[in-house]
Amino acid sequence: DTEEAAALRVEMSEKLRSTLEEALERLREQQEAREKAEAARAAAGEALALAASRERLASKEAARVSEELEQTRAESLRERKALEARFEELSSRMRVENGWLQGRVAELEEQVAALQHKPGFKKFVELKHEKRHLQNE
Repeated sequence: DTEEAAALRVEMSEKLRSTLEEALERLREQQEAREKAEAARAAAGEALALAASRERLASKEAARVSEELEQTRAESLRERKALEARFEELSSRMRVENGWLQGRVAELEEQVAALQHKPGFKKFVELKHEKRHLQNE
């Protein structure tokens, strides 16, 4: 009976040790899984922080580019207005000069009309054209 009890105690002791070893192994696996999950969580946190930092930088860059674009638009508008004013000034000057030229042409036409009826004018014009023709050859 004592041998049986001793054998039973040894068997129970071995089963208990085996069960404890299996439980300890499962605890180690769970601990490793927890550590991996914690490392993954930390890596995800770092990735989120990096993404947020990049987003802030991109937002600042977008704001800077937007500001530069607005400045460029304002400069372009100022340049356009200056060019329009210069165009108007030149157009006005051209209209004045054109008016003067038209007046001068009218004066010259009146003088030519008056000279055409004077003796010798036609001969003078013919000789002048002939002279130009000879010079051009």
